[in-house]
Amino acid sequence: MLLGVFLHALVPYLTVRVPHLLWATYEPAGQPGIDAAFWWIHGFRVPLFFVISGVLAAAALDRHGTREFVRRRLRRIGLPLAVSTLTVLPLVYLVWAWGWVNAGLAKPRNILHIRFRHGMQQDLFGFAHLWFLEYLLLYCLLFALFGLAFRRPLVEGSIHKARVFPAVLLGVPTLLLLWVDPRPIVEFHNWFWPRGQEFAYHGWFFAVGAWMGSEPGRVRAVTRYWGIGLLASLPAFYWVWTALIELRSDESSVLCRLNYAAAAACFAWSMVWGLLGPCCSGTLGSGPRGLISKLAAASYFLYVAHPPLVGAAQVLLFQQPVSAWLKSAIAFTGSVVICLAVYWMYRRRVERRLARGELVQKA
Repeated sequence: MLLGVFLHALVPYLTVRVPHLLWATYEPAGQPGIDAAFWWIHGFRVPLFFVISGVLAAAALDRHGTREFVRRRLRRIGLPLAVSTLTVLPLVYLVWAWGWVNAGLAKPRNILHIRFRHGMQQDLFGFAHLWFLEYLLLYCLLFALFGLAFRRPLVEGSIHKARVFPAVLLGVPTLLLLWVDPRPIVEFHNWFWPRGQEFAYHGWFFAVGAWMGSEPGRVRAVTRYWGIGLLASLPAFYWVWTALIELRSDESSVLCRLNYAAAAACFAWSMVWGLLGPCCSGTLGSGPRGLISKLAAASYFLYVAHPPLVGAAQVLLFQQPVSAWLKSAIAFTGSVVICLAVYWMYRRRVERRLARGELVQKA
């Protein structure tokens, strides 16, 4: 989640803009390192989120049953999506519009009329960063319908015999999906309902996570050789970087799309296995009161609330004589500190009320 916030802090300073990604400011820094950092994080962050979500969904469905699973997911995902749409998204709109007025791309009357020029209108309406919650909720509801199929063991030994190279097996559908349409990675479309190819691409990662979580010990078995994944991710990212440059030069080329699809699939799964493995093996374990656990508890709120703060910092720093890396660091650090402070203050307040018996704590 912290990498996601840093990713958003880099967006205004990309040399080449992500098509259809609407942002509060844009001042390209001309520094390849910023673009490389952005595409490195972007290449595995969302796939890793959906794999973890699938693993947890399988465990929750098995523990609670279908009806309770749906009820809990509607409360845990659907309710925050609805509330954030009515609270956070209006703040995002105001901050983004402020940035456009500040850059001379709009006037105050455009904010009131919700009408903008320079091609911004077509990407104005949508869930913005909350698209992840929408997709996750839909995946969970579909999984609840077909959960019995995931809970039945697959053909014995179908994956365990090849667990040294799981990315080769599970990366093939990823490659094919991106070969058909690479836009789920190389573009961002802000809208209120899912796009078919994008929904299928991210859904495959969720499905793999659900399959791994449907049998005890399967996650650890599949990620047993996580070190190979981390080592493979290094040349894989270089492959992604060169393939992306070729794809931009000739997007209609079938070979360029195939080259990029293979590189992106290899990098995404290498990082997924490389990061899941040490967590499952206990290498990155943390006690219940450790810093990692505290950050994890606050990560949901951080995800929902950080974009207006990041955008506001970027607007304030617009055209200031400061390096792009420093601007990114300021936007990242400031938004994270504010979000964590607000969350922990609210949590302590709730805990004190629970201690005084003012609230009833449910099991």
